[in-house]
Amino acid sequence: MRRLGLLKIVPLLDQRGIPFRYCEPDPVPERLHAIDLGAGGRIALPDAITNPETRDRYSISSLIEEAIASSQLEGALTTRVVAKEMIREGERPVTSAGR
Repeated sequence: MRRLGLLKIVPLLDQRGIPFRYCEPDPVPERLHAIDLGAGGRIALPDAITNPETRDRYSISSLIEEAIASSQLEGALTTRVVAKEMIREGERPVTSAGR
């Protein structure tokens, strides 16, 4: 009941036409403000991204990591090391017969 007074309504409606609502308990805004103040000027991109000499390698590595993680989520049974080696060697994945 106490949170009802703290509810904020968002101008978006669900499938039944009811507006979305959320609640910010007291410590949340203060803690978010402390994070904002503490992070000011410290958030930066890694050198691998901003350095033209390493940017392409970083991008390719990121794409490989994403592909491996996606495959594992879809049920691929392999380790990162084996998957990276397969990609480097251009090997095609093998599908088990039961699927």
